[in-house]
Amino acid sequence: MDVRSSSLLTVATSDEDYVAGVCGASEVTTAAALVAATTALVRSRGAVYDAYEAAEDIADAPVLEGRHSFYRYHFSRPTYCNQCREFIYGIGKQAYLCNGCNYVCHEKCLQTVIKRCRPSYGAATTPHFWVEGNLSVCGESGSCCAACHKDCGSYSALTDYRCSWCLKTAHSTNCKNAINQNCDFGVRKQYILPPSVLCVKGEGDVVVKANPVLPAGNIPLAVFINKRSGGQQGKAVIATLRNLLNPRQVFDLSKGGPEPGLRFMQALPAFQVLACGGDGTVGWVLETIRKTGLRPHAVSVIPLGTGNDLARALGWGGGYSGEDLAGILAQVASGRVSLLDRWYLNVAPLDLVTRTLAPYKQVNVINNYFSIGGHSAP
Repeated sequence: MDVRSSSLLTVATSDEDYVAGVCGASEVTTAAALVAATTALVRSRGAVYDAYEAAEDIADAPVLEGRHSFYRYHFSRPTYCNQCREFIYGIGKQAYLCNGCNYVCHEKCLQTVIKRCRPSYGAATTPHFWVEGNLSVCGESGSCCAACHKDCGSYSALTDYRCSWCLKTAHSTNCKNAINQNCDFGVRKQYILPPSVLCVKGEGDVVVKANPVLPAGNIPLAVFINKRSGGQQGKAVIATLRNLLNPRQVFDLSKGGPEPGLRFMQALPAFQVLACGGDGTVGWVLETIRKTGLRPHAVSVIPLGTGNDLARALGWGGGYSGEDLAGILAQVASGRVSLLDRWYLNVAPLDLVTRTLAPYKQVNVINNYFSIGGHSAP
């Protein structure tokens, strides 16, 4: 088994497009027309409501296609509602955040949302998916405009844009138009699942296209997360990774285990696996890979369990304590590949008369790794 170790270790793309598509209008140009279209949508069969689902907890936020997956969120810095553009006040979890594209919304504004979430599948090229405002200001992990290289971000207004795929930032229309409209996924292009290789089949199921062609150097990750591992840390990890990657490549192990995700990825010419959990979770994923007969490029680990001995031996550390997941994904892409022996111990009683073994009573799987030092398990 190859594992990766580390030395450290037709969806609308704008508000106007969606309003025009739903209302049947050819053009929506004025603020009055936009308000009228929004009102018509609210009064119609719940067309606006269908643009999102809202949950109180991140663990309940579903994966949706073109629809926002909102959950209540605590904003620790000045933040504005993307719908009404007003400042968000309050303490605790003041408003809703989309798990797919970082669109922010007051609870009172949810049913008037018309901007769709970024699509997880699409045509041969993927356009930038711009979300306005709520950027970090420069000097505080902020960004500069990809076109003019000047500072982006402001705490005094909802201004400037960030692509939720590649994280490039840009000023208003002139700067956005100066950037190549086809998104290259930035630093994520090595491990993201491109929407271009996915399509809808049958009754709305999203699947990998027949004979998909991946961009050069792209080996998508299949991410498996045990949400209950590590004191419920998995809940936050699954939300962040769905935001950083294509949500279609992030799988919740509580929903059918690893096999559905592996089967989903098997049509790709190559893919790699990221197992997020303890030693039991990693072993579960490795054993399912063996049973399915698939050969992922490598298996990496984010240690969310309590022991995490295998993660230690591979150089991923003894636990996860809120480190930057974007940085961990970069380590996954650059980590060296090691070989891991897995042994199978079959336990069966011996018939003393016939001197033959009875049918197996127990089969144990042993991941053969060695670690020495103060961190080693007794």
